[in-house]
Amino acid sequence: MRLFSALVPPAAVLDHLTDHLADQSARLPTGLRWTPADRWHVTLRFYGDGDDPVTRAAWLRERVEGRVAPRLRLTGGGTFAGVLWAGVHAATVVDERRFAELAEAAGADGTEFRAHLTLARWRASRQVPEKIAPTDFLLGYTGPWFVPEVALLMRSDFTAGDEGRREPIYTTVERLPLARA
Repeated sequence: MRLFSALVPPAAVLDHLTDHLADQSARLPTGLRWTPADRWHVTLRFYGDGDDPVTRAAWLRERVEGRVAPRLRLTGGGTFAGVLWAGVHAATVVDERRFAELAEAAGADGTEFRAHLTLARWRASRQVPEKIAPTDFLLGYTGPWFVPEVALLMRSDFTAGDEGRREPIYTTVERLPLARA
């Protein structure tokens, strides 16, 4: 079991991105393991294996619950270390600060935090697939604005998937309500 804290964009936001990817299907890279839309989220902090869910939930309640939620949207994209991602951007400088403070309250290191939503993966030891340039199909992408209502403490358990790959199953451990501005 692995624990992480995350924001899950509303269904309408995820549907908008799904529709964009469907419209771009001829331009999408091949050879990737695409993340199903029902597992899309914006990680605030990954806590790793062996963390106690009860202790972590209590810790997050003290630090995260009730913080003012930032106004965000998915836009653009990029790649790093075997990951293709959609970017997450804040509406204003105030929202940017709120987002950074929310991530830091969840335990993120402000210097290393890169807000993103993972779309697909490939083995980092392999070269980036030829058609991976996110500029081809994500550069012009801009999703609708959203304000998350909750931050989540999630657990990830693995099960055998296709071709013997381990597939994560995400379960919400704790819902941490956020405040509106």
